[in-house]
Amino acid sequence: MSGGKAKTQERGGPRRNGGVAGRKGARGSKVAGKVARAHKRRQRAEGEAASGGGRRRFPVFESIGQAAAVLGAPVALLKAAKRKGCKGFISGSRVDAGVLVPFLFGMLTQGNELPEGMSSAAEWLTTEKAKRETIKRQADEKSAMPTAEASRQATEACVFFFAELERWERELPPALAGGTAIDIFKRLHQATEALRKAGQGKFEAIGT
Repeated sequence: MSGGKAKTQERGGPRRNGGVAGRKGARGSKVAGKVARAHKRRQRAEGEAASGGGRRRFPVFESIGQAAAVLGAPVALLKAAKRKGCKGFISGSRVDAGVLVPFLFGMLTQGNELPEGMSSAAEWLTTEKAKRETIKRQADEKSAMPTAEASRQATEACVFFFAELERWERELPPALAGGTAIDIFKRLHQATEALRKAGQGKFEAIGT
């Protein structure tokens, strides 16, 4: 009897220890599998992020023009961002909106004193030079003149006109006194024609 029990315990001992070791090995294999799968998912996500494949909210545009049209930003502003070193401009002419949009916000919040629509001092200077050349050409062609000079010449013409009217008030009443209606008409007509010719010369001289 005692010998049979001893044999049973000997057979059971190794079997029980082997079962525990087997369960531990299976559990370790599952953990290792989970770790491996998590590592693969992480590598896949990093690869998609690097290529833009995992992007959902910020697309990659094929050109600066397309990016400007979709984002509603001036092309000049996007070119300024590129000159400032924005990393959103990738191979070819493509534009990564996920990088560009925060960069643009940073540029806009910094602010500048440039006129509206100007993205850089160089652009503003080029525009001003072009305006000056246009003004100089118009002045050479006498198709335009400075506002101050035009105002001065127009004022001179108006002063002359009203001075002649005041002269009429002084000279015509005594000269016309006692005259017939026909004589008064002729004298007034002569004075009017003289004023018209002199005034025409004054006003035509404006801009010359």
